[in-house]
Amino acid sequence: MKTRLIELRASLQALKEASMFKKAEAAEVSLLAALALLEEMVAEIDKLKRAQTKDKKAIEALSK
Repeated sequence: MKTRLIELRASLQALKEASMFKKAEAAEVSLLAALALLEEMVAEIDKLKRAQTKDKKAIEALSK
């Protein structure tokens, strides 16, 4: 995830520095970098939710 964040920061900096003619291309790169980061974050959240559910079930089983 750290790599994706670095890529997003770099693409946003490139967008900031891009000439008027290159802004659209730089914006597209930034958008794709943001999307990749979001997808990775959602996957990590899902993974954590599954682990949490698994832990709750294990605790409930021990409590019985």
